[in-house]
Amino acid sequence: MEHARGDVLDREGFLELGTKALEDLIEHPPKRGELLYFCIRMTSGTSGRTPIVMASEHKKGTPVGFKKGRAVVISQGGNNARLGNVLFTLTNTEDPTRILAIDDSDLKPQLEELLQDLKPDALRGFPSFMRRVGEYLGDAKGEVRAMKITGEKWTPSMQADFERTFPKANFEVIYGIVEVGVVATSECPNLERNHYHPVDDAVVDVDAPDETGAGELLISRPFYRGFRTVRYRVGDIGRIDPEPCVCGKMSFELFGRRGSDFFKVAGAVLFREEFDRVASECRDLFDDYRAEVSRRTEKGIECGHIELSVFRRDGKWSKTIGRDIAGRFSGELFLTRTRTLEDLVQAGYFDPLVVVRKKEPFPFKSKEVKLSERRTTP
Repeated sequence: MEHARGDVLDREGFLELGTKALEDLIEHPPKRGELLYFCIRMTSGTSGRTPIVMASEHKKGTPVGFKKGRAVVISQGGNNARLGNVLFTLTNTEDPTRILAIDDSDLKPQLEELLQDLKPDALRGFPSFMRRVGEYLGDAKGEVRAMKITGEKWTPSMQADFERTFPKANFEVIYGIVEVGVVATSECPNLERNHYHPVDDAVVDVDAPDETGAGELLISRPFYRGFRTVRYRVGDIGRIDPEPCVCGKMSFELFGRRGSDFFKVAGAVLFREEFDRVASECRDLFDDYRAEVSRRTEKGIECGHIELSVFRRDGKWSKTIGRDIAGRFSGELFLTRTRTLEDLVQAGYFDPLVVVRKKEPFPFKSKEVKLSERRTTP
């Protein structure tokens, strides 16, 4: 069953489709031997609003498992997402013996002893959360051989950090959504970072691409028995690569999540990846950051505004430190191919960068959101 509501499937259309799938599962329950391949899931439907309850199906061979996994740690999303990935791992991994599913509430001193005993050789989840898990692994980090990365954009700074933390691990980045599961993988050696090949039964398209080809991704893929999304707007931004991959397959580039990884403001494009790069270059000035973007219109012209909140572990602060951060960050943050934030401030397209000191560390969540939009004008 496909949706039949307009050219693009929105949240309301998926709510209808997911509800019908759930009704079908209740009316036609799977046989005992098939139980591990079906689950009832909840999802916000890309919006964070009231969850949608739906049925989903996965088949053996889904590219989310590990070829081998003596002990696997799953650290991704809420209870619903983690349980789903436990099922995927059980049905798509050769004889896994132990699986541990954790979230941020489990990051307590007792976890270190548990992980030291488990000695996991495989990890799956959000990279920002797995980075925290690494702090509890101690010497057991050397046991990790395989990592499935998902849920966040894979940046150069993340990759360098993971290569230092897990020196013996192989990394594979997966792109998927709760509603339909795995959409694409990056296992092809010809692909550049954040470029993907869709899995065999998925189709990726772009809605209303701009002059660069970027727009909201539309995903078509079966998710349960005869049910399939067609051109489902998922809330991520990307573009189709203009030429086929060397291997001959179609590929696409993922820019990130609308509203947290990618913004268009005052003619400029703001990428979380670029903010991370500059923050890494400013490690002598601060240890962590969050950035809020807003916009205002004056005489018909849009002007961007960025507020950078920073935290220093040593607690030191002065007006000079604040000015140094503002000057260096503005001078190194590229918002177009050739122009920095400082350039755009001088041209009148952006306000001068505002730097705010935070005395306490930023609250930790399972997925880091470092770049966000403030809806009110400053």
